[in-house]
Amino acid sequence: MSKRLIRIFQRELPQKADQLYQRDIHVVLESNQTIFGKCLRTDHQLLLVEDYRFHQHTLAFTQIVEVIYDQTV
Repeated sequence: MSKRLIRIFQRELPQKADQLYQRDIHVVLESNQTIFGKCLRTDHQLLLVEDYRFHQHTLAFTQIVEVIYDQTV
């Protein structure tokens, strides 16, 4: 099974945020911090991500540089 990394940049997030629901994602923030976890909810301007320590992070699209996830090909 091969995988492909998919990158969604900040300007594309409003159109493609629905693709992230229930996926394991890496979120790169403007502060160069990276959050890895499962996307629990998407909104018009927000992502709710739960990391694997079960902490929830509410992230505004304006904080995000890009979102990266694996897609099975």
